Amino acid sequence: MSAPRPSERPAFWARQAHGCALLAALALMLCTLSCGLLGLWQGVAEAIEPYWTLQLYGLLTHSKEGIEVAVGPGSTITLYREPRPYVGTIAALQKGLVWRVEGRALVEGGYGFGAPIIEVQGQTYTSRTATIEFDPYAEAYRLRKVFSMDAIDTPARLLGRKYRPVEPIGEVVVDYIVRPDGAIDVEVDFSGLATSWDRAYIMNEQGARQFTAYHDDSGLALQMAEIGSWQATTAGQACFVAEETRVQFCVLPGPGGALLYGRERHWQWNWHGVYSLSRAGVGIALDGPREGYHYRLQLEALPESAR
Repeated sequence: MSAPRPSERPAFWARQAHGCALLAALALMLCTLSCGLLGLWQGVAEAIEPYWTLQLYGLLTHSKEGIEVAVGPGSTITLYREPRPYVGTIAALQKGLVWRVEGRALVEGGYGFGAPIIEVQGQTYTSRTATIEFDPYAEAYRLRKVFSMDAIDTPARLLGRKYRPVEPIGEVVVDYIVRPDGAIDVEVDFSGLATSWDRAYIMNEQGARQFTAYHDDSGLALQMAEIGSWQATTAGQACFVAEETRVQFCVLPGPGGALLYGRERHWQWNWHGVYSLSRAGVGIALDGPREGYHYRLQLEALPESAR
């Protein structure tokens, strides 16, 4: 193709500019349409099962319905009536004790300390609603949370809820007896469940970004990716360490409880969108049915010389 003659050049460049303007307008229209469809899709997703809405609500508001108790210098535990903090896939589910060090919550996407999960005939029940109580006149601080087991864990399906509200199968009452040395005795009462159950898990989780090391009294010591997902251990005490914050928590099971340890930190996705999974902890598996269970948590600050 020959180059345009001088007399044709203004018209040639005008046609080129006109074509570029049309392409830019088309690209802008497609971008606007895509953003609109994405926004509409996300709006539908949040209406069905809110994640980001709850997380934003948690960031912008402060709960007046929580009980906070000191467990050491600069270290506290908080028990909320609401499912705070609203993070990740379990944003709408109730948590146990949330650990804070120097005002910073360490739980991330974990269940906290002492949160129950119940299995009945292959169906997993969790809790969306709860009440809390506090007895300041006891010899040690006694905090109580009554978990209504009113949600089931379902497979992720298009336009479906991961944790679907259902008629409650009853209540699990958890008492946390907080002692001055950082020890917390946890007493779990299953007598409020209205159905015979097969298995229970008492979750003790904080965040995987903070808690990067695991060790137990069998001599096993693991770091980060070495820890892996949930695995059974016969150890009599299992601990997770936050090396940057210089704290650790240990779980000491009572008779009849089997320990599981795990750490998960990665991105996940489903039809709802992309979200981060970040939790590390020790679960206690219990065969049912049984009336109750008791175990101990130990929260500790690590010496600076151990760096």
